[in-house]
Amino acid sequence: MEILELPNQEKSEYIRFLLLQLVKKYHVNVRGLSGDIGVANETLYRFMHRQRKVLSEKNLGLIESTLIDLYGPLLECEIRLHKPFIDDLKKAAKKTNK
Repeated sequence: MEILELPNQEKSEYIRFLLLQLVKKYHVNVRGLSGDIGVANETLYRFMHRQRKVLSEKNLGLIESTLIDLYGPLLECEIRLHKPFIDDLKKAAKKTNK
């Protein structure tokens, strides 16, 4: 699994999607995950539930790299299953960059 290069808005949507898949489908504990990532538990909850729409680029990168390290094979399956969603994010990113 590779890190996607996306603008902050689209990257936030992508990371939120990955987190929600892990929590809802695979029962990953958010509190434990936030400890592994080094992001405050409350921040991660607010982000996942859209109370906080965007995180800093640094935190997004940290979360993404940790998720890939810990759950890469699971997430590869999810990305394949949700390819249209990922493609839409990439299209939105291209529009943003123009």
